[in-house]
Amino acid sequence: MKISLIIQSILSLSLLFPSISVALPRETLVTLPKETREKHFKQVKREFDRRWKAFSAHTVFTPWSYGRSPESIIEEFNALEDKRRSAWFKEPYAEVLEAKPDYQISQVLVTRRLYRLPHIIGFEYNLTDESYNANSIVMGDKRFIALEGPKPEFIPAFYNLMVNQRVTHLVRLTPEMEGATQKCAPYWENRVVQKNGHADIIEIPQGDSAIATPYAIPYYAIEDWLDDTPGMPEKLLKFIKQVKNDIDPNQENLIAVHCSGGVSRTSTFITTYLLLRDIDKQRQAGVPIADIKVNIHKTVAQLSLQRPFAIAVPSQYRTVYDMIDKYIDELRIS
Repeated sequence: MKISLIIQSILSLSLLFPSISVALPRETLVTLPKETREKHFKQVKREFDRRWKAFSAHTVFTPWSYGRSPESIIEEFNALEDKRRSAWFKEPYAEVLEAKPDYQISQVLVTRRLYRLPHIIGFEYNLTDESYNANSIVMGDKRFIALEGPKPEFIPAFYNLMVNQRVTHLVRLTPEMEGATQKCAPYWENRVVQKNGHADIIEIPQGDSAIATPYAIPYYAIEDWLDDTPGMPEKLLKFIKQVKNDIDPNQENLIAVHCSGGVSRTSTFITTYLLLRDIDKQRQAGVPIADIKVNIHKTVAQLSLQRPFAIAVPSQYRTVYDMIDKYIDELRIS
């Protein structure tokens, strides 16, 4: 009430004295304190580390090697699928799946029906926000939010999540439509500013006020990668390299990544992004190309403990191998 009276008084003065320039407060979302966000991610890391210690005990994760046969890659994926389902569920392939305590899905999302698909609901322990199906991901010193593409009614919560968590970069990996099925509501319409030679910028509204300054962040989108398909490795690699090259690894970044359900294509992207970063770091340290060591098997396993069904189909698992092989080929000829 007092703020409203103050604003009315200022407006009255501007009418009496037109030459006076009046700057009104911009009504934007008051975001979480940085301390709260830091506390959340530190808690997620502690909880993940405990789960990873149990999951990885007595397990050998096969390192990447150039030119692996498709059959051996699929065999590796199937073994990982069995192991992670045994970690998530009491009976891994039962008709009615019962979660193990460490991998309980968010009951808030279930009761409020805040999800796109009932079998793809984020884990409770690293849920980013109770208003949206999203999980906070910690991979070493890299942080992500893996989330589903919004339904039309979820767009306001999606916007609030981006602003409240102070997301620094947004990546979309799905088209709006596949045939007659909407895979993601077009939250980006009339909000993307194209920058020649640079990443596009998406202007996300902060609150309902028309005078609120939008929250502007780099935005990356790929339109032709369909659900449960391998995609085109050359094109996907180029896209992921663009994102990687635009982001300064020495700054504090929080990358939000989504497809439709926010699990398989999303995890394919995150896995490849992390491995390219790792390869670059090794090259900068002087490691010869022939001696580069990365581990797709281990990276996907770690993501699987933070987002259910991380890389859900074997063809996308194989796509990661294809992209890493192609990246090594590029390094050899550069």
